[in-house]
Amino acid sequence: MKNRRTPSLKVQIVGTLLLYWLIPLTIILGIMGWYISNSLVRSTVENLNDQLTVNVRMCADRLDSAVAGSRTASSDDTIKTAWAAYENGGTWAELYRDISEFLNAYYPDDPRFRYVAFYCTENPNFMRAGIHNEQLGVRFSHLKSFWKDSYPEVFEKASELDTGICFLQENGELFLVRNVLAPDYTTIGTLVMALNPDYYFGNLAMLPFSETISVGLEEVEMVILGAADTVPQGKILTAHSQAREYNLVTTIYTDEAKIEAQFESYGLSLIVMCLLLLAMLVYILEFHNRKISGPVYSLMESARKVEEGALGYQMESHTLSREFEYLTDSFNSMSGRLRNQFDRLYQEELALRDAKIKALQSHINPHFLNNTLEIINWEARMNGNVKVSKMIEALTTMLDAAIARDKRPEVLLSEEMGYVNAYLYIVEQRFGKRLVVELDIAEETLECAVPRLILQPVIENAVEHGIRPGGTGMIRISSGMEGDLLVIDVSNDGELTPEDEARIHHLLSPDYDYASEPERNLGISNVNQRLRILYGAPSGLGVRLEGDRVIFSLIIRQESDS
Repeated sequence: MKNRRTPSLKVQIVGTLLLYWLIPLTIILGIMGWYISNSLVRSTVENLNDQLTVNVRMCADRLDSAVAGSRTASSDDTIKTAWAAYENGGTWAELYRDISEFLNAYYPDDPRFRYVAFYCTENPNFMRAGIHNEQLGVRFSHLKSFWKDSYPEVFEKASELDTGICFLQENGELFLVRNVLAPDYTTIGTLVMALNPDYYFGNLAMLPFSETISVGLEEVEMVILGAADTVPQGKILTAHSQAREYNLVTTIYTDEAKIEAQFESYGLSLIVMCLLLLAMLVYILEFHNRKISGPVYSLMESARKVEEGALGYQMESHTLSREFEYLTDSFNSMSGRLRNQFDRLYQEELALRDAKIKALQSHINPHFLNNTLEIINWEARMNGNVKVSKMIEALTTMLDAAIARDKRPEVLLSEEMGYVNAYLYIVEQRFGKRLVVELDIAEETLECAVPRLILQPVIENAVEHGIRPGGTGMIRISSGMEGDLLVIDVSNDGELTPEDEARIHHLLSPDYDYASEPERNLGISNVNQRLRILYGAPSGLGVRLEGDRVIFSLIIRQESDS
């Protein structure tokens, strides 16, 4: 009885793919995507913070160089000497010349400064000098604007300084302010340097994911990138640089959403991979249905039809794969042979029925015939005719084998050889010395099972074709084992013409229908068909030519003891 609860092969494969492949792989990909995305965002922020620290250090180094440049005005004696000369009766023109020469000597076209100005504390509104950096696009008008707009705040801030420095932002300019003192620590004047922000802080604007960058330099607060009133929500990164004369604090505002957006492609890639996996699953199912389930279902339906009695049913050939094409061809061949065997058995049953009818019609009783032969044999012995008596005994042996009182379809080879010897005795009496018979039966083959009277038709054929008209002939019978196959060779020294060979191969063909040629039913084709039906391939009868001898080989498969 069929188990209806057993799931189909398709359901089992789909369940296996989902449970052990698609679902685990999707979960793994999702976890990996989440972990990689978070790791990348965290790593990006850490790298940005490290880069900010490096860039702020670079800014501080450049500010240190500006502070060192401002210190030159105090450490160099040019301005101090010129001021001493001015106090000892010199003119302003001479002092202006010396200050201008100093500025042009130390700060000419310096990319660190937009312009540099100096004014004397004694009369700052008149005693002033300055240079501007034309390479940065600064004109003399910028210097005039400084004296007009920014100078008052600078003057006020400088008045509070001693020997230190300060940073001041006025009218969009960033100033570095330092007083120059005389040897008696009185203030000679003030050096004002308009710093170039691009030189000092330009590298901060190059940081990625930066929305707003602000710099705190002492009391000065500057926005390098973005606007102070549009600070985004997200990460805030801060870097400090502490120097002896100033404190630099840089703050970067980054939009975390934009950082995460940079890695959205990873999520999309994972989604695409999942869709591809789903598409692959659909393709596998379709492939399985087309290449496996469909052909298997066709085989099952065809087998069911054969079970229902449609012997010889032929499947449509599937060329989707070599394996199923082979299975289809094998099924069709097996179904066709089953039909042929059924038809053959049916024909044999009809022939047997006809033979029984004919036997009844002739009113011949085989037992009566056997009893009659025994009476004739007794009369021959009484008259001293031993030769006739032995011939009758041989004929009786053959008749017993044909009658098969015990109904056994198989006998041992040793018993079969008894029938063969009886038949050969009769034949030898017919041909006398013209026929020579050689027997070479291996000892281990005598216990092998063979069909009853399987050798007699082959030996009869060998005798018929092995004795030349008016001449002699030799029949040789040998046996041996080749694995689990019993091989019995019956050879004769007759001739085998191409026509004879073609006819024999036709008779021994698996597709030969001996029912269509009744006169040959009891010959070698009958032996071949019996062996194939009883034992299957490679059992059967074969013929070959070795030298000048024709050899018929009976191959009979033996069942193993195990």
